[in-house]
Amino acid sequence: MACKVTRYDCQRDVDKIKELAEIASPLENSEFHTIFPWKKQCDEPGNHVHYVAQAPNGTICGWLRAKVVDKYDRHYIYLNEISTRRVRDELYGGVGLSLNSALVKDAMAEGVDFIYLYPLNPEVASIYRRPEWGYARQRPEIVQMFRVLRNPPTREMLDKLMPPNPRSFMAAAYAIISQPPQDEALLKLFSRVRRSMIENPKLIEELADAIMKVEGVTAADEEEGLPEEKRMPLAEKRWMIAEVLNKVKLGGRRRTFKNKKAKKTRRVTRLRRFRRT
Repeated sequence: MACKVTRYDCQRDVDKIKELAEIASPLENSEFHTIFPWKKQCDEPGNHVHYVAQAPNGTICGWLRAKVVDKYDRHYIYLNEISTRRVRDELYGGVGLSLNSALVKDAMAEGVDFIYLYPLNPEVASIYRRPEWGYARQRPEIVQMFRVLRNPPTREMLDKLMPPNPRSFMAAAYAIISQPPQDEALLKLFSRVRRSMIENPKLIEELADAIMKVEGVTAADEEEGLPEEKRMPLAEKRWMIAEVLNKVKLGGRRRTFKNKKAKKTRRVTRLRRFRRT
């Protein structure tokens, strides 16, 4: 990789981080999409560090922002954001992994217990699970992923990260599908399968993933300021929820909700832009 990774600490490199952010800002929505780690610079409270990958000509190749935390009897790092150019060639290829590797190297030298992050969606989580990245879930119910360097997170911390009970996911799903104009067939399906869904941990996990995808796309659309006609249609959001609800069998039969307006190919394409490698 031709891009060099350099670390900058908010406690001493505020001016340099600001200077680099000014270089990166014009690349938003053109070279970089959705995630812009330089935006907050050092504005948030806490001990933040930035890892910036630059090409020999000064071009920003990638950026990682993280926070060093002492809590729950552990010294750990939360990886806030990581973003790279979506180009795979001799200059830009492997930038994301190089940023993460630099963070891990420093963390090990500084006695950090673990690094953890929140994957934006299941597709991104599959990348972080690769051996070269080294992240894994500590509990099946917890979306956050950890790379343990010395000591794992404490039980107290993991308990705090546990998701709400299944009824909370059902409520979130209902909030998506009940938006006007309402689809009575889908609402009736929801009502019929609700109890069975709550009692099925596997389907609740699938529903949680679907909700995360919908909310991730919605947040990205808003962040980019896309006009309404270019955002993910409500029909597609409903279909992502309906795909899970349709898996419930009642009385030996599977209840089916069909929506011909939702196109799977478009949905998959929209989700790919969240991959950050």
